[in-house]
Amino acid sequence: MPSAVGRIGIIYAEYRILALKKILRIGLSTKEMPLDKLVGDSRVSYGYANYGNIESENANENGVEIRENVSRFYTGDVVGCGVNWAKRQVFFTKNGQRLNITNLYVDEGTADLYPTVTLDYHGDAVEANFGSNFQYDLSKKF
Repeated sequence: MPSAVGRIGIIYAEYRILALKKILRIGLSTKEMPLDKLVGDSRVSYGYANYGNIESENANENGVEIRENVSRFYTGDVVGCGVNWAKRQVFFTKNGQRLNITNLYVDEGTADLYPTVTLDYHGDAVEANFGSNFQYDLSKKF
């Protein structure tokens, strides 16, 4: 599993949505994230929800919690999440395209971040890709 060890380069993972009936969030969190929370609802976590919100309890530079509305995702879509450690910027992708998100940065003192998926329904399912043949081309985007 990719982590922030050394804090260089980019960590990234993609998830193909196999089944989706309720709330599903894809993102990054520390290992301390409570298991009864959705990714994005706890301190130092960042989540992209199927209903189209980017959510994080981390405050931006103005002390405001981050809530951005982007496109929804559905069964069959491929959703990615990563962090560019050189810029300390969290980013999300959908079907190979980077989403236009502003002000989503990791504080320098943040613990390691790990790819995280939270499912709200026992029948929902994703297939994870942690290493190769991504739909999003990391080499051309940074």
